[in-house]
Amino acid sequence: MNNVNVVFIVPSDLPWRYDMRRILEDRVKERSDLYELLVEFIDAEDEYPADEKAGTFLLKKYAQNMEVLNGFRDRGQKSIQEYLKKNEVLRNRIIWVKGLTGTAAKDWMEFCKNYSSEGINTGLFVLEVHNVGNIVESSNLKSISYEGNISANDIQVFNEFILNEEHGSDELWNNYIATVTACLCDQDAEISELLIRTNIFKSEPPECGLQRIAGMQKYQRRGGDEHSSHILALVRNNDENEINRRIWIAQVKILFPIIEMERNAIIKKYKTNIEYALQYNDIGQYNEKLVYPEDVELGTLIYMMHNNAPNSEYRMLYIPEQEVRDRISFLRECRNTIAHAKICNPQQVKELVTSHNSFVK
Repeated sequence: MNNVNVVFIVPSDLPWRYDMRRILEDRVKERSDLYELLVEFIDAEDEYPADEKAGTFLLKKYAQNMEVLNGFRDRGQKSIQEYLKKNEVLRNRIIWVKGLTGTAAKDWMEFCKNYSSEGINTGLFVLEVHNVGNIVESSNLKSISYEGNISANDIQVFNEFILNEEHGSDELWNNYIATVTACLCDQDAEISELLIRTNIFKSEPPECGLQRIAGMQKYQRRGGDEHSSHILALVRNNDENEINRRIWIAQVKILFPIIEMERNAIIKKYKTNIEYALQYNDIGQYNEKLVYPEDVELGTLIYMMHNNAPNSEYRMLYIPEQEVRDRISFLRECRNTIAHAKICNPQQVKELVTSHNSFVK
């Protein structure tokens, strides 16, 4: 709308690409006072010959008559850009070239740098490019980057909106699912949303939903680039290590704090008992004598609960509720799993998240 050609830098697996193009086309037409404005899409992979220059391609495709088509001379006084403008070859058009990479992308960007448009009347360009290096802007060519505007945090917040629609206000559970799907799907919010809507996280691992999505015809090309790190490529290649690493990152963010909050709550509730045990028993942790209850880790709590005090038939620490004793053992199991860079299974996650509030009251 500012009469400048635009380079749109996008990932090769751009989410909602068709909806995005349609919506932007509608917005441009709404804001333009030109009734005859056309937004024309060119698929570089299918329509643009690799050995042809951008200007020549445009002249052949849009010249209205043979005189204009055959009138340009490479060694003439006018550049191909000036010739196209003078003859109104691109009048009332926005040419949106999608799927540009490598040499073709560089050729089109160089062409647009030298295409000094006077607005829609002389034509404008949107170059949708990926896998290119630094973009050198000019007065005729500006760039917009998907990565520069969409962050991992944006994806997670978006996921939480979807989850509030799907599951209501179960904040902690929604936060876990939103984080896992964001870590797994990276920039692809479309796949992230679909995973949220189709995977039953309380009973199945996210890989189950991802396998179903990977088999859908609509997404056969998603993650199709060589050496792609897209989540669907990882699923098709059975890259369990990377998939689990992404889930683990999410569990570190969400489950570790849950475990720590419950440890603190348990210590606070039984602080007097723990203080007594530390005072009358020589208990060490990380090669240091424990003095303060707040420093007691889960493993040490279990040690104190299962071992007698010296010269005594009584345990160092007695916690009367079986439910709490079981929870401490469960928390240690989950913590050790995550601490050793492994992931908790869906049943463990469900137990941690759904029972958390009852243990931190």
